[in-house]
Amino acid sequence: MRGRHWLGPLAVAALVLLGACGSDPAPTAYSAENREAFIAACTDNAGDSRVVRDVCECTWDRIEANVALTDLTSIEESLRLDALTPLPDEVTTLLAECMVTESGL
Repeated sequence: MRGRHWLGPLAVAALVLLGACGSDPAPTAYSAENREAFIAACTDNAGDSRVVRDVCECTWDRIEANVALTDLTSIEESLRLDALTPLPDEVTTLLAECMVTESGL
């Protein structure tokens, strides 16, 4: 699959995401820190590609709008236990939609 190389950085971004939650053991809402951590992890090693950044930002926006923080916490825990855990279809679908939208396909 053409976009499969995106799944690694997105998985890392999901792992980093909740690490940015600070000292609150059970955050109830996404924060600006979560967004910054996700975008930084998602774009890591992507060079200076504006398309990559746009896809990462789009993916974050869709995750924030469509995935409950508690669900993302569960995803993060699964990835922490096994970094090769596949991302849920819901998340990969959001990523794929953003790849299509932001790359102009």
